Amino acid sequence: MQERIELPEEIINNLFTGNFKNWKEKKGYNPVVKQKYAEYLLARNWTKILGEHLAKFCCVHKIEGTELVIYTANSILANELFMMKDLLLQKINSCLAEKLVIKKIIFQVNSKIKQYEQLKITESELLKVEQKIYTKPCVKCGVIVQSDNEMCDVCTREEKNILKYKIAELLKVQPWLKFEECQAYYQCDKLLFNAVKDSLQNTYFERVRLDTADAFDCQMAVMFLTGKAPEEITDKIYENSLAYLRRNKSVLTSRIGLHGKK
Repeated sequence: MQERIELPEEIINNLFTGNFKNWKEKKGYNPVVKQKYAEYLLARNWTKILGEHLAKFCCVHKIEGTELVIYTANSILANELFMMKDLLLQKINSCLAEKLVIKKIIFQVNSKIKQYEQLKITESELLKVEQKIYTKPCVKCGVIVQSDNEMCDVCTREEKNILKYKIAELLKVQPWLKFEECQAYYQCDKLLFNAVKDSLQNTYFERVRLDTADAFDCQMAVMFLTGKAPEEITDKIYENSLAYLRRNKSVLTSRIGLHGKK
């Protein structure tokens, strides 16, 4: 009686489940065949695993035991993929459907990407892809940042608040400072500097208007209004500035150097 010929699907299933029959039971199977088929499965589904853009710049090289070697177009991309290795492992093992379990991924830089050896990759195209999948740890807390920023949103806000506090403390000592002069102490954008200065000077302006200001508050208000250091403020400038603040409901920050009556 002629032996039934197994279908390809049955052969593949037996290869991974160990349900061998006849010659398989005697000769066993070559584990290399199992690895090669796993490589084929990953290569066939590579775009689904990594996405259309990223798949162009990296490929499956080989599987060695439970380790997967991936070729990448450059070292920058290799580092970025390394940061995503846990997510990649999940997707890769899901694709293999337990036919083989990958426990470690090794990234190697190689200019020859198997599926796209003939594709000419321009520098600008590569930059766009790297920016699209750019992920790195926050330099402060270590959380993965999905952008080209050095820090995550939480740490960025925290650092911004610290900078605002430092600028405010600086202006309390030198209220006459301009944005350009502040850069010698702290690097910040003009919008942030103006916001801090406006908030601080309006506090002193309001105290003068409500007649709740002491001598120090009055001096600070005058220096903020005129943009002058104490040694530059004459008695006339001092009195005219206070008179101006007391009779005006609102004072524009650009109105400085008032020396006479309105």
